[in-house]
Amino acid sequence: MLQAEFWSIRLGELASVQPATSETLWEALCTQLEQRLLSGVALYFPELGLWRLEEHREYIARTSDGKLWLLPPRLSLSLQQERTTTSVSILLLSEALAETTHVPSEIVGKWLRGISQLWSELLHQGAPISWAGLGGFTPLERDGQLAGYRFLPAPEFLAALNRPFSMFAPVEVSSTASLQDLEVLEVERLEDLDEVAPIEVLWTSESSVDADPIPTASPATTPTPLVPPVEEPSPEITEEATGDIETNEPEEQLPVPATLPEEEEKATPVIEDPLGDPFRDEEERPRLLVWIFVSIGIAIASCLFFFLLSLSSEGEVKPQPTTPSTETTVLPAEQAPKIADPTSVQDSLSLQSIDSVTTGHSTPTVSPSQNSSPEANRAEQVRLRPGDRLSRLALKKYGHKAFWVYIYEENRMRLKDPDNIPVGAVITLPAASKYQIDPTDTNSVNRALLLQRSLHR
Repeated sequence: MLQAEFWSIRLGELASVQPATSETLWEALCTQLEQRLLSGVALYFPELGLWRLEEHREYIARTSDGKLWLLPPRLSLSLQQERTTTSVSILLLSEALAETTHVPSEIVGKWLRGISQLWSELLHQGAPISWAGLGGFTPLERDGQLAGYRFLPAPEFLAALNRPFSMFAPVEVSSTASLQDLEVLEVERLEDLDEVAPIEVLWTSESSVDADPIPTASPATTPTPLVPPVEEPSPEITEEATGDIETNEPEEQLPVPATLPEEEEKATPVIEDPLGDPFRDEEERPRLLVWIFVSIGIAIASCLFFFLLSLSSEGEVKPQPTTPSTETTVLPAEQAPKIADPTSVQDSLSLQSIDSVTTGHSTPTVSPSQNSSPEANRAEQVRLRPGDRLSRLALKKYGHKAFWVYIYEENRMRLKDPDNIPVGAVITLPAASKYQIDPTDTNSVNRALLLQRSLHR
């Protein structure tokens, strides 16, 4: 705790801000780091390296007593020294921190630059560094020289990064269960998996620790002289260019037979193209951009035309009048296709698709795999009506009844008992992407079934 306060005070002195302002900026920075890492953005700390999240799929843990446990997927923090071209430097977060803390962006930028400077200074002094809410750093030495650092993440920081899978718990499975495509890990106890392991980052001889951004490759690495275009080059220019080519490639030099003047004229444009008018590309670039935008506009118009045509064709299918149903439709009117109400549904949590039987003339049937639409990836609020069940809402929203557990987890504060839901309550249907819901993925359905078993215990 004292080391974290010491870090905040020293950082405030380096940026010429009050300790309270430095603590406020640090809390806002921790929030930004958590949000951006969870969104899949790799963040680069000058002097420290690259921070990003790695996703690990579910696996089987075999304890010393012979029991098998299914461990849920998880997200872990990964650190590396090399920076990637798609990473984002924390120095670019000055505007976001300024809007959150109402501190001028110039002061925020100076404060952010001081993080790498102070961290490098303390690390070279051999002093441990503690970051409140994130973890601690200790120097690593090899042959008496500083060779890297060791980072021990804070448990609360790792728990926040693993929030998408925090609702899952280890589930004991039978030894006769099918364990195909799942990694089996031998452990003494399940508690050993909760221990936080330090992350070591070693500096290589090639990589230098600096705050400069990595350079991006440019199309021209060597300067090329600008020569005005010549319509009919003289024989002297042709001979000089030929001599340059022979000098640069001595290994491929071959005896050149005498050529006719017509052949020399045909070979001349090949040498003239690299030395052509350098401003020709700049004149043609606006024309190329215009054609690109025109092509994109035509493509978008075509997509809208076929989309509206498909909606009009679906709107012509009218269902037969049936007995009013008490089921709640949560799809918007512009997205829900008009189909006949099902008269018989196979109420099962198996992995088979659910077929609906309609009466009257033949109408298209809807399977759960067809319910995968952009509507499922958007959170909605629904008021419960008499006869509503979470399984029916999950079938309408996600295409499978097994995903009702995610609706219950999202509304645990409002729904005390999933089998006895209050009429008139307003609940939230989470987006499918939040819990990786996919009715066509066997693993996604299995995870929902395992979570359902753990809730009924």
